[in-house]
Amino acid sequence: MNRPNSSGLHPEFIARYPLDMQADRRVLLVKGYDYRRVKNALLSILWRMSLAQDEYFKDVSLGPRHEERLRQVLLNDLMLDENEYAVGLTVPYIDGKHYADWIMPPDFTRLGHNRLYRSLISGLLFTFDVGSAPPDVIIQPLILRETQWPILKAEVQEIPFLRNLCARMGKAQAIRESSAG
Repeated sequence: MNRPNSSGLHPEFIARYPLDMQADRRVLLVKGYDYRRVKNALLSILWRMSLAQDEYFKDVSLGPRHEERLRQVLLNDLMLDENEYAVGLTVPYIDGKHYADWIMPPDFTRLGHNRLYRSLISGLLFTFDVGSAPPDVIIQPLILRETQWPILKAEVQEIPFLRNLCARMGKAQAIRESSAG
């Protein structure tokens, strides 16, 4: 009987989907995946966040045009161009440690002419570029491509909104500790 390995995945699963990964200090370059399936799976998450009524997802509002476009893509299992609803992934670290249990409500910021939705899921920062303009030159080198996906590895201090979030969490913790003692 085959048992899951340390990643929790069964060896048969890994053998069916071998990935080619090359890593350096800053970027993990992943190859050998099914681009359409990966992108559509991630866009499904974005689309569902936009449709959700829960307060947790309040900052994700794609609007009727983008919601319908994504619905059609997902319903018909279409393959989108790399720049249409571009998806990026960053692995944030705190003092060299990755926290796989870190989540936060999705939010958005403006980047160029588009909205950039950000969602931290299982310690992975997914970004979704939504709009009519091509992705901004800042994120262009780090988006999911048909042939490879460069995944950025970055310390939280290098990601301003996460750095600010951590600072606010630290202040809140200090206040709790001072009022408890």
